[in-house]
Amino acid sequence: MNLFNFFSRRAPLAILIFLFATAFARAGTVTVSVAPSSIDEGEDAIFTFTNTPVDFSRSTKVIYYTAGTALDGDDYTLSGTPGVIIIPAGQASANVVLHARADGHFDQTEDAALIVGEKNRYRVGIPKRASVTIYDVP
Repeated sequence: MNLFNFFSRRAPLAILIFLFATAFARAGTVTVSVAPSSIDEGEDAIFTFTNTPVDFSRSTKVIYYTAGTALDGDDYTLSGTPGVIIIPAGQASANVVLHARADGHFDQTEDAALIVGEKNRYRVGIPKRASVTIYDVP
């Protein structure tokens, strides 16, 4: 078998492998952090989603999920579009602001977490989950 026949028979597979490897190599790694790690009702915490390395050619649409004992809409609100944050092209990160609602009645200490969701345009890094503790204010 000559070299031409070897590669011409395998060209479609080689092209697919190359395209997949190129797309995956360009994919950044997304992590999430929060500051501060504890707040009182009525205060804000900032969740920062970071894409490394910075993608200068396109924005990165990150999917995230909520978790914890505190309930979105009842115990806190989130800025932006629920479950999605866009990291603009050329920027390393974008923020989601959590505002802990002061409801005027006694609550146990609760926590709220944001978790980076799986998507084929980026890899999920570590940490993929960040949580904030919300303390009741009488």
